[in-house]
Amino acid sequence: MKPQRSYCMWVFVLAIVICAIVFFTSVLPTLPGHDPHTEAYCSSGMRSLWIAIDLYADSNAGNLPALSQWCTSITNYIIMEDLRCPLDKVGPCSYAINKNLPGTIDEIPEDMVVFFESTPGWNQVGGLELAVTDRHKGLHEKTFHVLFADGTVRWIPAEEISLLRWKINKE
Repeated sequence: MKPQRSYCMWVFVLAIVICAIVFFTSVLPTLPGHDPHTEAYCSSGMRSLWIAIDLYADSNAGNLPALSQWCTSITNYIIMEDLRCPLDKVGPCSYAINKNLPGTIDEIPEDMVVFFESTPGWNQVGGLELAVTDRHKGLHEKTFHVLFADGTVRWIPAEEISLLRWKINKE
């Protein structure tokens, strides 16, 4: 009798494992904010913004584009799809440029915010007032992507937004 019980136990464990695999590969990715491809695409798009700004600066003696025209100025250096987070279904651009950036790329401190997720628009320029922290629901709720001048992209919790370096001079 024991061998039969052992067999039933293994079948039961196997059924649980199969259910878990089905859940994690089929159901979980469909929940909002749980798609690793979407998150990676959003991060990659932000890195592309830095590359585009860097290429623009290289072509313009190190100068950054006029902040009020930054999207328009970098269109020759970026794929247009990279200007929009895949979870943003509204605007042509999901990001804003920091309003406190200096005139040249070499003047930006490495830990300064350059781009951040914002309300949808085109040529968005601003700071905390434009930050969007509810686009990535689920695992990253109340967070947003930030691109720093060293080229890194990080998830930042909403409560830490004001702690970031938004200006040249630390205050």
